[in-house]
Amino acid sequence: MATDVGKMDRLVFAVWALLLGTWIGTVGYNFVAATVLFNYVGKGVESSAVAGSIAGDIFELQGLFGLAVMVTSCTMMLYLGQRGLFGGRHRVVIGLLAAVLVLILVEMFWVTPTIHELRVELGQQFGSVSDAPEGNPLRQRFGMMHGVSAMRALGELVLGGGAFLLALVKYDPSPHS
Repeated sequence: MATDVGKMDRLVFAVWALLLGTWIGTVGYNFVAATVLFNYVGKGVESSAVAGSIAGDIFELQGLFGLAVMVTSCTMMLYLGQRGLFGGRHRVVIGLLAAVLVLILVEMFWVTPTIHELRVELGQQFGSVSDAPEGNPLRQRFGMMHGVSAMRALGELVLGGGAFLLALVKYDPSPHS
């Protein structure tokens, strides 16, 4: 089934590694960017709202980019696996990438909309999230959803990084018969 590895196979693998590596870097960068935004920009009620809005825009773009990268990466890995370049381990890599895809979709269709709804509701009731009393159930849920978002992003990093490392370790460009 598998044939000699050609230039096209090497190119596909290089593009796959570049895409996934870039995505992993952007996820890690967004952890830093959010921290910087809220520590340096987000001082005060209005600044905190602006920082939250900027972070939301960044995470939305990250989600769209991640969606495109995961679909493309799974497709490329399927191609490379069928060429016999991973000794059957391509299925594990695809499974890890599919799990990342699910986490991205959870963020896009549950976590982000919920955070947005809570921000709006808290803004209507108290003027801003930070003006809501600490014990307010909506503010507590707002904080919980941010925790869910952070854990989801960490899960994406671990699963995506695992897929990347597994593929690098198992990639076998030697000719197969």
